[in-house]
Amino acid sequence: MPRTVKNTMDEKYIELDKKVALIEQRLDIIQNNHLKHIQDDISTIKRWFAWGVGAVFIQLMAVIAAMAMSWI
Repeated sequence: MPRTVKNTMDEKYIELDKKVALIEQRLDIIQNNHLKHIQDDISTIKRWFAWGVGAVFIQLMAVIAAMAMSWI
C-alpha cells in the first residue's frame, strides 16, 4: 500500500474510533442517568396510583356500609 493510502486509512480509523467512543459515552449517560430518573418517575406514579385505588376502595366500602345500615 502506498504511504498516503495507509495514512488516510489510519486517519479514518482514528475518526471512527472517536465516534465510537462518543457513542459509548452517550449510551453510558443514558443508561446511568436518564433511565434512573425514568424509573424514579414510574415508581412515583405507581405509588400515587395505589393510593388513589385505595381511596376509591375505602369510599366504596363506606357507601356499601351506609346502604347496609339504612336497610336495617
